Amino acid sequence: MSYKIIRFYRNPDRKKTIESGLTLEQAQFLISFSLNSSTCTEDEEDENNPEGHEKAEAWFDGYEEEY
Repeated sequence: MSYKIIRFYRNPDRKKTIESGLTLEQAQFLISFSLNSSTCTEDEEDENNPEGHEKAEAWFDGYEEEY
């Protein structure tokens, strides 16, 4: 059984796989860090956005089982 880290956004139609092929322990460890969610409002830039400084959209990281 393997797990993946998923970034969930305010828009329920948008989500992004961050990492896959993880054990449950790895997935839980990776999302236990404090940088697993945004704290920006819609008018701010998200400095944690790996694709650059785009307009922020609220997000959080979670994990789920891969099928």
